Amino acid sequence: MSLLLVSGRYPPRSDGIGDYTAGLAQALRHAGWPVAVLTGDAETRRHGDAATSFPASPRRPFSASAPVEGGERGEIIRLPRWDAAGLRAAVDVLRQQRPTAVLWQYNPFSYGRKGLCLEYALLPWLVRRATDAPVVVTLHELAYPWGRGGWRGLVWAAVQRLQLAAVARTASALVVTTGARATWLRQYGPRARVARIPVGSSLPAVRLAEGAPQAVRARFGLPAYAYLLGAFGTLNDGRPLGGTLGALARVPDAWLVWVGDLGGAERARERRQRLADALGVGGRVRWLG
Repeated sequence: MSLLLVSGRYPPRSDGIGDYTAGLAQALRHAGWPVAVLTGDAETRRHGDAATSFPASPRRPFSASAPVEGGERGEIIRLPRWDAAGLRAAVDVLRQQRPTAVLWQYNPFSYGRKGLCLEYALLPWLVRRATDAPVVVTLHELAYPWGRGGWRGLVWAAVQRLQLAAVARTASALVVTTGARATWLRQYGPRARVARIPVGSSLPAVRLAEGAPQAVRARFGLPAYAYLLGAFGTLNDGRPLGGTLGALARVPDAWLVWVGDLGGAERARERRQRLADALGVGGRVRWLG
Protein backbone atom coordinates (compact mmCIF):
# COMPACT_ATOMS: atom_id res chain seq x y z
CA MET A 1 0.00 0.00 0.00
CA SER A 2 1.38 3.40 -0.96
CA LEU A 3 0.32 6.99 -1.52
CA LEU A 4 1.26 9.35 -4.34
CA LEU A 5 1.06 13.07 -3.63
CA VAL A 6 0.80 15.39 -6.65
CA SER A 7 1.79 19.04 -6.24
CA GLY A 8 2.61 21.74 -8.77
CA ARG A 9 5.64 22.81 -6.74
CA TYR A 10 7.66 21.28 -3.96
CA PRO A 11 10.64 22.29 -1.82
CA PRO A 12 13.24 23.59 -2.18
CA ARG A 13 11.26 25.94 -4.45
CA SER A 14 9.45 28.55 -2.36
CA ASP A 15 5.70 27.94 -2.44
CA GLY A 16 3.01 27.66 0.22
CA ILE A 17 1.27 24.65 -1.34
CA GLY A 18 4.63 22.94 -1.83
CA ASP A 19 5.43 23.45 1.85
CA TYR A 20 1.98 22.12 2.77
CA THR A 21 2.57 19.02 0.63
CA ALA A 22 5.99 18.43 2.20
CA GLY A 23 4.47 18.62 5.67
CA LEU A 24 1.67 16.25 4.68
CA ALA A 25 4.14 13.78 3.19
CA GLN A 26 6.22 13.84 6.36
CA ALA A 27 3.18 13.28 8.58
CA LEU A 28 1.97 10.37 6.44
CA ARG A 29 5.40 8.74 6.52
CA HIS A 30 5.50 9.06 10.29
CA ALA A 31 2.13 7.29 10.33
CA GLY A 32 3.70 4.39 8.46
CA TRP A 33 2.59 5.07 4.88
CA PRO A 34 5.04 4.72 1.97
CA VAL A 35 4.77 8.07 0.18
CA ALA A 36 6.07 9.33 -3.16
CA VAL A 37 5.66 12.87 -4.47
CA LEU A 38 5.10 13.85 -8.11
CA THR A 39 5.93 17.47 -8.84
CA GLY A 40 7.33 19.82 -11.46
CA ASP A 41 10.60 21.81 -11.69
CA ALA A 42 12.67 18.87 -12.88
CA GLU A 43 15.61 20.70 -14.39
CA THR A 44 17.30 21.87 -11.21
CA ARG A 45 16.87 22.48 -7.54
CA ARG A 46 18.77 24.99 -5.45
CA HIS A 47 20.75 24.65 -2.25
CA GLY A 48 21.72 28.19 -1.44
CA ASP A 49 23.40 29.33 -4.65
CA ALA A 50 24.19 25.89 -6.07
CA ALA A 51 21.94 24.04 -8.53
CA THR A 52 21.89 20.24 -8.63
CA SER A 53 20.39 18.13 -11.43
CA PHE A 54 18.63 14.87 -10.75
CA PRO A 55 19.51 11.88 -12.94
CA ALA A 56 16.76 9.60 -14.20
CA SER A 57 16.16 6.50 -12.13
CA PRO A 58 17.28 3.26 -13.84
CA ARG A 59 14.59 1.42 -11.88
CA ARG A 60 11.73 3.46 -13.35
CA PRO A 61 12.48 4.58 -16.92
CA PHE A 62 9.62 7.07 -17.39
CA SER A 63 8.77 8.06 -20.93
CA ALA A 64 9.47 11.70 -20.07
CA SER A 65 12.78 10.83 -18.37
CA ALA A 66 11.41 12.20 -15.11
CA PRO A 67 14.23 12.78 -12.62
CA VAL A 68 13.86 10.95 -9.32
CA GLU A 69 15.19 12.04 -5.96
CA GLY A 70 15.49 9.49 -3.18
CA GLY A 71 16.61 9.62 0.40
CA GLU A 72 15.11 9.97 3.84
CA ARG A 73 12.23 12.12 2.58
CA GLY A 74 11.11 9.35 0.23
CA GLU A 75 10.92 9.34 -3.53
CA ILE A 76 10.32 12.68 -5.25
CA ILE A 77 9.61 12.50 -8.98
CA ARG A 78 10.07 15.77 -10.86
CA LEU A 79 8.51 16.37 -14.27
CA PRO A 80 10.07 18.91 -16.66
CA ARG A 81 6.94 21.08 -16.75
CA TRP A 82 3.17 21.01 -16.31
CA ASP A 83 1.83 20.94 -19.87
CA ALA A 84 0.23 18.34 -22.14
CA ALA A 85 3.49 16.38 -22.35
CA GLY A 86 3.83 16.59 -18.58
CA LEU A 87 0.33 15.20 -18.16
CA ARG A 88 1.21 12.19 -20.33
CA ALA A 89 4.36 11.66 -18.27
CA ALA A 90 2.31 11.91 -15.06
CA VAL A 91 0.00 9.15 -16.30
CA ASP A 92 3.06 7.00 -17.08
CA VAL A 93 4.28 7.57 -13.54
CA LEU A 94 0.90 6.52 -12.16
CA ARG A 95 0.86 3.33 -14.20
CA GLN A 96 4.29 2.35 -12.94
CA GLN A 97 3.83 3.45 -9.32
CA ARG A 98 0.37 1.83 -8.94
CA PRO A 99 -0.43 3.81 -5.76
CA THR A 100 -3.21 2.83 -3.38
CA ALA A 101 -4.51 6.40 -3.54
CA VAL A 102 -3.56 9.73 -5.11
CA LEU A 103 -3.68 12.96 -3.09
CA TRP A 104 -3.75 15.89 -5.53
CA GLN A 105 -2.98 19.43 -4.33
CA TYR A 106 -5.02 21.62 -6.68
CA ASN A 107 -4.54 25.27 -7.47
CA PRO A 108 -5.28 26.24 -11.09
CA PHE A 109 -2.27 28.55 -11.29
CA SER A 110 0.08 25.69 -10.37
CA TYR A 111 -0.58 23.87 -13.65
CA GLY A 112 -0.73 24.88 -17.28
CA ARG A 113 -0.14 28.46 -18.45
CA LYS A 114 -1.54 31.36 -16.41
CA GLY A 115 -4.02 29.12 -14.65
CA LEU A 116 -5.54 27.71 -17.86
CA CYS A 117 -5.08 23.95 -17.53
CA LEU A 118 -8.14 22.28 -19.01
CA GLU A 119 -6.24 19.06 -19.67
CA TYR A 120 -5.29 18.76 -15.99
CA ALA A 121 -8.95 18.94 -15.00
CA LEU A 122 -9.11 15.40 -16.42
CA LEU A 123 -6.44 14.08 -14.06
CA PRO A 124 -8.84 12.28 -11.64
CA TRP A 125 -10.53 10.53 -14.56
CA LEU A 126 -7.17 9.60 -16.12
CA VAL A 127 -5.91 8.24 -12.80
CA ARG A 128 -8.88 5.93 -12.44
CA ARG A 129 -8.46 4.72 -16.01
CA ALA A 130 -4.76 4.01 -15.45
CA THR A 131 -4.79 2.56 -11.93
CA ASP A 132 -8.30 2.39 -10.40
CA ALA A 133 -6.84 4.37 -7.47
CA PRO A 134 -9.14 6.89 -5.76
CA VAL A 135 -8.16 10.55 -6.16
CA VAL A 136 -8.63 12.89 -3.20
CA VAL A 137 -8.28 16.53 -4.30
CA THR A 138 -7.34 19.26 -1.83
CA LEU A 139 -8.60 22.54 -3.31
CA HIS A 140 -6.22 25.24 -2.14
CA GLU A 141 -7.81 27.73 -4.54
CA LEU A 142 -11.09 27.35 -6.41
CA ALA A 143 -11.16 29.80 -9.31
CA TYR A 144 -10.24 33.35 -10.24
CA PRO A 145 -12.85 35.82 -8.89
CA TRP A 146 -15.33 37.49 -11.23
CA GLY A 147 -14.97 41.19 -11.93
CA ARG A 148 -11.20 41.54 -11.69
CA GLY A 149 -8.40 41.81 -14.24
CA GLY A 150 -10.43 43.10 -17.22
CA TRP A 151 -11.06 40.73 -20.10
CA ARG A 152 -8.17 38.48 -19.07
CA GLY A 153 -9.71 38.10 -15.64
CA LEU A 154 -13.04 37.24 -17.28
CA VAL A 155 -11.36 34.46 -19.31
CA TRP A 156 -9.55 33.13 -16.24
CA ALA A 157 -12.72 33.16 -14.16
CA ALA A 158 -14.80 31.35 -16.80
CA VAL A 159 -12.23 28.72 -17.77
CA GLN A 160 -11.17 27.99 -14.20
CA ARG A 161 -14.79 27.38 -13.22
CA LEU A 162 -15.08 24.84 -16.02
CA GLN A 163 -11.88 23.23 -14.76
CA LEU A 164 -13.19 23.19 -11.20
CA ALA A 165 -16.49 21.61 -12.25
CA ALA A 166 -14.63 18.83 -14.08
CA VAL A 167 -12.33 18.20 -11.10
CA ALA A 168 -15.20 18.25 -8.60
CA ARG A 169 -17.32 15.82 -10.60
CA THR A 170 -14.57 13.28 -11.28
CA ALA A 171 -12.62 13.27 -7.99
CA SER A 172 -13.29 10.56 -5.43
CA ALA A 173 -13.40 13.17 -2.65
CA LEU A 174 -12.72 16.88 -2.20
CA VAL A 175 -11.00 18.65 0.68
CA VAL A 176 -11.44 22.36 1.41
CA THR A 177 -10.36 24.54 4.31
CA THR A 178 -13.53 26.59 4.98
CA GLY A 179 -17.20 25.84 5.46
CA ALA A 180 -18.20 28.44 2.85
CA ARG A 181 -16.15 26.66 0.19
CA ALA A 182 -17.60 23.29 1.18
CA THR A 183 -21.15 24.64 0.82
CA TRP A 184 -20.36 26.18 -2.56
CA LEU A 185 -18.74 22.98 -3.88
CA ARG A 186 -21.60 20.68 -2.91
CA GLN A 187 -23.53 21.98 -5.91
CA TYR A 188 -21.16 19.90 -8.08
CA GLY A 189 -21.69 16.51 -6.47
CA PRO A 190 -22.84 14.44 -3.49
CA ARG A 191 -22.44 16.17 -0.12
CA ALA A 192 -20.51 13.22 1.33
CA ARG A 193 -17.62 13.76 -1.09
CA VAL A 194 -16.72 17.20 0.32
CA ALA A 195 -14.77 17.41 3.57
CA ARG A 196 -13.60 20.51 5.45
CA ILE A 197 -10.14 20.22 7.02
CA PRO A 198 -8.83 23.55 8.38
CA VAL A 199 -5.18 24.29 7.65
CA GLY A 200 -3.13 24.40 10.82
CA SER A 201 0.04 26.40 11.25
CA SER A 202 3.09 24.89 9.56
CA LEU A 203 5.44 27.30 11.32
CA PRO A 204 7.63 25.73 13.99
CA ALA A 205 7.56 27.35 17.41
CA VAL A 206 10.77 29.27 18.03
CA ARG A 207 11.96 30.52 21.40
CA LEU A 208 13.77 33.82 21.17
CA ALA A 209 16.10 35.37 23.67
CA GLU A 210 15.00 38.47 25.52
CA GLY A 211 15.11 41.46 23.19
CA ALA A 212 15.45 39.30 20.05
CA PRO A 213 11.93 40.05 18.69
CA GLN A 214 12.60 43.78 18.85
CA ALA A 215 15.93 43.29 17.05
CA VAL A 216 14.23 41.38 14.24
CA ARG A 217 11.56 44.05 13.94
CA ALA A 218 14.19 46.78 13.79
CA ARG A 219 15.99 44.90 11.00
CA PHE A 220 12.87 45.18 8.82
CA GLY A 221 11.90 48.69 9.86
CA LEU A 222 8.99 47.63 12.05
CA PRO A 223 7.96 49.25 15.34
CA ALA A 224 9.10 47.37 18.41
CA TYR A 225 5.64 46.73 19.90
CA ALA A 226 3.08 47.27 17.12
CA TYR A 227 0.56 44.59 16.19
CA LEU A 228 1.70 42.66 13.11
CA LEU A 229 -0.62 41.05 10.58
CA GLY A 230 1.33 38.38 8.70
CA ALA A 231 0.42 37.14 5.22
CA PHE A 232 2.24 34.20 3.63
CA GLY A 233 2.31 33.11 0.00
CA THR A 234 3.23 33.93 -3.56
CA LEU A 235 1.90 37.33 -4.62
CA ASN A 236 -0.35 37.18 -7.69
CA ASP A 237 -3.57 38.66 -9.08
CA GLY A 238 -5.60 36.04 -7.24
CA ARG A 239 -4.70 37.76 -3.96
CA PRO A 240 -6.06 41.30 -4.30
CA LEU A 241 -5.62 42.14 -0.57
CA GLY A 242 -8.32 44.82 -0.75
CA GLY A 243 -10.16 43.50 2.31
CA THR A 244 -6.94 43.04 4.25
CA LEU A 245 -5.73 46.56 3.52
CA GLY A 246 -9.17 47.96 4.32
CA ALA A 247 -9.08 46.23 7.70
CA LEU A 248 -5.58 47.58 8.29
CA ALA A 249 -6.91 51.11 7.78
CA ARG A 250 -9.29 50.56 10.71
CA VAL A 251 -6.52 49.46 13.10
CA PRO A 252 -4.11 52.41 13.31
CA ASP A 253 -1.46 50.64 15.40
CA ALA A 254 -1.18 47.52 13.18
CA TRP A 255 1.20 46.73 10.31
CA LEU A 256 0.94 44.25 7.44
CA VAL A 257 3.98 42.07 6.70
CA TRP A 258 3.91 40.04 3.47
CA VAL A 259 6.24 37.03 3.51
CA GLY A 260 6.52 35.15 0.23
CA ASP A 261 7.93 34.97 -3.26
CA LEU A 262 7.76 38.30 -5.14
CA GLY A 263 9.70 37.02 -8.15
CA GLY A 264 7.91 38.07 -11.33
CA ALA A 265 5.19 39.82 -9.32
CA GLU A 266 6.64 43.32 -9.11
CA ARG A 267 3.70 44.90 -10.93
CA ALA A 268 1.27 43.06 -8.67
CA ARG A 269 3.13 44.39 -5.65
CA GLU A 270 3.11 47.92 -7.06
CA ARG A 271 -0.67 47.80 -7.60
CA ARG A 272 -1.24 46.70 -4.02
CA GLN A 273 1.14 49.32 -2.73
CA ARG A 274 -0.80 52.01 -4.63
CA LEU A 275 -4.03 50.73 -3.07
CA ALA A 276 -2.41 50.81 0.37
CA ASP A 277 -1.25 54.38 -0.26
CA ALA A 278 -4.75 55.39 -1.34
CA LEU A 279 -6.15 53.95 1.89
CA GLY A 280 -3.55 55.80 3.91
CA VAL A 281 -1.75 52.67 5.15
CA GLY A 282 1.13 52.49 2.63
CA GLY A 283 3.70 53.31 5.31
CA ARG A 284 2.49 50.36 7.40
CA VAL A 285 3.05 47.66 4.77
CA ARG A 286 6.28 45.68 4.38
CA TRP A 287 7.03 43.33 1.46
CA LEU A 288 9.74 40.98 2.73
CA GLY A 289 9.90 38.53 -0.18
